[in-house]
Amino acid sequence: MTGTQFLGLAFCVGGPAVIGFAILLWRLRNRAARARWPIHELPRRPAGESLRLKVDALNESLTGWMMLLVGWPILFFVISTYQSFPGPVGLGLRFATGGLVAVVALWKIWSLLGAWRDHLLGFEGERFVAGFLDELMREGFEVFHDVPFDGFNIDHVLVGPRGVFAIETKTRRKSRKAGKGFEWKVTFTGRELEFPWGRDSFGVEQAERNAGTLRQWIGESTQEKVAVQPVLILPGWLVERRGRGAVTVINPKEARSVCLKDGPTLSPETVARIAFQLRQKSRIALGK
Repeated sequence: MTGTQFLGLAFCVGGPAVIGFAILLWRLRNRAARARWPIHELPRRPAGESLRLKVDALNESLTGWMMLLVGWPILFFVISTYQSFPGPVGLGLRFATGGLVAVVALWKIWSLLGAWRDHLLGFEGERFVAGFLDELMREGFEVFHDVPFDGFNIDHVLVGPRGVFAIETKTRRKSRKAGKGFEWKVTFTGRELEFPWGRDSFGVEQAERNAGTLRQWIGESTQEKVAVQPVLILPGWLVERRGRGAVTVINPKEARSVCLKDGPTLSPETVARIAFQLRQKSRIALGK
């Protein structure tokens, strides 16, 4: 088969799909030009919004690499059918090329799947915790989720008469190798978390940093000097506290008692000013 014949065959097979896709894009543009969305933004960010966007981006990357892994052999086979059967050297080169593509694609898919599972777990954990925190709105709290800052976000911010809380959620998997009855418990020493598999202080340090950032931002945006209480929530874990630290570490079910305990009392005016600034910061632009 000559090159011209091959191109003609390729156009006959793929041409209708290409033309149909072009028509589809043209119609979508015309529809977008005739109408617009009735709403332009969400007044508050949903829980786990940053992680949801990361999961969506990873889904797109995974789809592309899977298409390469599956589509490359098919394309290679179709092209080879129009060529003479290769000798041993040609077969070896084709095997090496296919193997290299497969190894790179599989390695990339494996890496992306690991990140996808971690982000999805974090997303589900933040949504789970948000269900408990949202109940505090009945107690006079303003509740904000996924509050964005430069290069990071604070998972949850609560503002109410009992003060301001910067809450970090860390959803950690449970080991199947831990002893029975012990795989669900974590001990907080005041600075570190002792999980069944080892120690960790990352979540504690992050919660403390977030509270400092939020305290500074509130001071700059409202001219109010208020204390921000850092809280670390571990969904699915029973927290045993053997020491006190700057950060309060709890299970989601303990959020109500922690946020409603005696503490600094904020005036309704102060709560309103802080909540107003957080509402401006938490808006999300929607499609047009």
